[in-house]
Amino acid sequence: MDSQNKGFLTVLESFNVPKSIIPKLGELYDLNMLLPLKNLIDSFGVYKSHEINFGFSNRKIAEEVTNYLESMYPGLKPHFSNNVLTIDFENIKALNTVEAKLNDLNLAISDRRTIIVIADNDSTKIPGIPHFTMSKAKELFKFPPNHPIVNTAYAMAEVYPDHYIQLSEFHEYFKQTKHAAFIELCASLGAKEICIEKAEINNQNLDINSDIKAPLASLGLGINVRQSKETGEKVAFSFSEENKGIKEYDSPWINSEASWRSMNNLRRKNHLHEVGAEFTCVDDMGINVNLTSQIQTVGVNIGGSFSEMTKIRLSYNVVFW
Repeated sequence: MDSQNKGFLTVLESFNVPKSIIPKLGELYDLNMLLPLKNLIDSFGVYKSHEINFGFSNRKIAEEVTNYLESMYPGLKPHFSNNVLTIDFENIKALNTVEAKLNDLNLAISDRRTIIVIADNDSTKIPGIPHFTMSKAKELFKFPPNHPIVNTAYAMAEVYPDHYIQLSEFHEYFKQTKHAAFIELCASLGAKEICIEKAEINNQNLDINSDIKAPLASLGLGINVRQSKETGEKVAFSFSEENKGIKEYDSPWINSEASWRSMNNLRRKNHLHEVGAEFTCVDDMGINVNLTSQIQTVGVNIGGSFSEMTKIRLSYNVVFW
């Protein structure tokens, strides 16, 4: 190994990078650019705000460094442009990466969105991610059947606090849970038809007048589009006349979505006949490839292969009996 790589590995160790992933990083990088950054972070108490620039000729290296720094130091705001990696410091507190405390019951919900379940006699593996022993996790949290599993990472959506899902299944599970809640809400309000007015998948608008059946079906939300002979609208869901009337229904998703709350209130109080409502799934809640890669590199399971969240925006028109 040349002296430059040795210098870089020394910097990685000073950043408290887990030793198990240093060899992999050593293969990826051929630079010793992080030493000035380490020195700056060490003396950060002097600064209220600061910015530092690094020149990189290799975009891949810059992106890897950016992803790593973002995962280890949430208060850093790195971005790469014109072969220069610029790092903005947001605040001092965010730079304090402390070893995760085992079975910490005082963490706010937002600070334990992701947890790692370990054996009762094991120790923490990744700084900054809460760890819970198997026995304590079973006592405190909710998991799917046959879970939790030792040495596995789980995540939750704050709308269902303390209900944890394996990282590999997180986005699919909550996408389906949220959409099912929307359909159930419409049904409880006496829906006749739920029609698609507009659809956007991964920031690409679908042509609503073309054949949208296949792309919408691919979302796994049970959408089976047909065109209404009477109105020409694209009907995604329909209900028989037996669904007339308003029934009691409650879901934590209602309070998180303004158009759902509005539809619920207007229908129950004013018996409106038709209303528009939105279904969105665009916030990955920090559960992304950067996080899963960081977790997997130290040998923690995520439950299978991980795919980035499919961003979905659906505009519905709900017609009631």
